[in-house]
Amino acid sequence: FATFASLGVVLVTMAREMIWSMTAAVFSFSLLGLACGLSSTLPTMAMKYVGGRGSMAIGAALFFFGCLLASVSHSLLVFDISIAMLGAGYTFAGNIPGVILIAQWFECGSARLVGIYMMRGALGAAAAPPTVEFVVHQLGWRGHWQVLAGIAVIVGAICLTFIRDRDGNTAVLPEQSTQDSPARSAWTPRQAVLTPQFVVLTAALVFTMTAVTTINSIMVTHLVKLGSTPAIAAWALGVLSFTGTLLKGVAGHLCETKAPKTFVVTGLLFQAVGCTLLVVATDSLIQFAAAIVFGAGWAFALVGG
Repeated sequence: FATFASLGVVLVTMAREMIWSMTAAVFSFSLLGLACGLSSTLPTMAMKYVGGRGSMAIGAALFFFGCLLASVSHSLLVFDISIAMLGAGYTFAGNIPGVILIAQWFECGSARLVGIYMMRGALGAAAAPPTVEFVVHQLGWRGHWQVLAGIAVIVGAICLTFIRDRDGNTAVLPEQSTQDSPARSAWTPRQAVLTPQFVVLTAALVFTMTAVTTINSIMVTHLVKLGSTPAIAAWALGVLSFTGTLLKGVAGHLCETKAPKTFVVTGLLFQAVGCTLLVVATDSLIQFAAAIVFGAGWAFALVGG
């Protein structure tokens, strides 16, 4: 909610008021993705010392300070620093610690539960575009970031109160548990990274996240240029996220019975069709069709990968 899904909506207002070019504003999205990527190894390192709830609390703190800084920013440089903090916060509090904790808590059926986790987590992405459009209209873009800063405090407190690691306060990461399972110790992380399968899977996920980041950043502006209203464009982006939300839960269940690679390939094809439709989305019917198709592709590729 606080990162990819909402940024594309609030950026339109911020760029207009601060007289930023859309190229400079959209760069913030690239910076957000870059911050997520560069900090992706940090949560697993942090979990060895502070556990899962500690990692998520760090993420909530980064969200708080990032949103607070964004709310008082008067220059693009300051705003980009806040966006980098939000990207790191997303990494510490998002899917990486979440998936690791679920895998630790539930040894059987973890794929299905990961799908449900992603489905419920993506509800924020589905609700973000129309909600942010409303909040920005009522409170302005600075008020929007202040509201998110307050929510980050609440989320951090909930994480510290309710999240528990499997063995008390110390997280047991996958590499620590391989001693009890010879089958799991067949591959070391270094060996797995060097396999062709890992390279292909990484390329698929890189394409998926690049497409998702790009569409979240420019979809509202793009549809407005094609004749849509900002409200309808925000709803189309919400439908995209909502479709991905529903199908992530379905994909998690199906991945237990069918080969996950099937869903990765299907997801990439759906994303290609969705992007093609967005190019010619001159009326609302095509816009919502493109959102549904791309959202399905995003869900299948991400959960299958």
